[in-house]
Amino acid sequence: MEELELPSRLFETGFEPVGKKRVNSYFNLWLIELIKLALDEEDLEMLQGTQFATVLRMGGHTFSVMY
Repeated sequence: MEELELPSRLFETGFEPVGKKRVNSYFNLWLIELIKLALDEEDLEMLQGTQFATVLRMGGHTFSVMY
């Protein structure tokens, strides 16, 4: 089995940006809302009883990640 490499680092250890130079990445899960629009009401009800119910509820959330 082939070994997978770790992804390269964005910043060298000890040289991460601080203060206002930090990267602030906002994103939302807009694709989930798009998928929900494509599904029939019957399909959405069926998914509510599965492990995907939590994912479907996350569609309207916005996340903020600081590096």
